[in-house]
Amino acid sequence: MNSPLFYTTILSSFGPVTYVTKDEKLCFLGFTVNLQEVQSYFKGENLREGRAACKPLEDKLRGRHNIELHLKGTPFQQMVWAELKRLQHGVTISYQELATRLGMPRAVRAVASAIGRNPVSILIPCHRVLRSDSSLGGYRWGLPLKEKLLAYEHTHGQSYAF
Repeated sequence: MNSPLFYTTILSSFGPVTYVTKDEKLCFLGFTVNLQEVQSYFKGENLREGRAACKPLEDKLRGRHNIELHLKGTPFQQMVWAELKRLQHGVTISYQELATRLGMPRAVRAVASAIGRNPVSILIPCHRVLRSDSSLGGYRWGLPLKEKLLAYEHTHGQSYAF
């Protein structure tokens, strides 16, 4: 039988954050309390509320220490997310630049779609991707939050820790 997935919601200075763990690995992290959205991502999985089971990972999130990821995505999505993880704190990139780095300059829409399916906000920094004209573009959790995250990184020189 598959290991269960546990979820909980914590409060951060940017609002509520719901995250999902499996065997103490992070599977999902989003600025949401909408459990239907979380459950739809894990269709067919054994998803349970579990504050106690999530506590060890919460401690790691708060200190940003050795967070292992267990991501569900296509090989293409995984490739896009891996490239996003290489971005330095406070550095932004356009969708076009990212597609070019991946060796697929004509795949801008596919890259944008993969970014939109990023299950682990902040740790895979999709908020650092902008349109070619430097406007914000989209963000799954809303443009005001994207602005706040970018401003935080610009001011503090690091990514946000919960």
